[in-house]
Amino acid sequence: MKLWYQSMSRQKAWGSYNKALRTILDQVKDAGTEIEVHGITALVKMGEMAVKLDRIMGGKFTSKRLAYAPPGRDQIDEIRKYYGDVYPTVKGKRK
Repeated sequence: MKLWYQSMSRQKAWGSYNKALRTILDQVKDAGTEIEVHGITALVKMGEMAVKLDRIMGGKFTSKRLAYAPPGRDQIDEIRKYYGDVYPTVKGKRK
């Protein structure tokens, strides 16, 4: 498994922070798990990329979040059985 850890620090400015964080993450992660650690620079670059995409697409950039329809009444009960109370606004067949 590969995980992304987003730190709100400026990694180059805090020399010992990176080493301490990496030590802790390596101690607690499961075998076979790789953790990528990124600082605030990566977060800013992602924001810049979104702004550029928005401009290139003429202001019609939409993220995938909430762009898809929620599951229907026929599916929601089974989904909740495995994942809990998701999509609280969708009424299921049961209740």
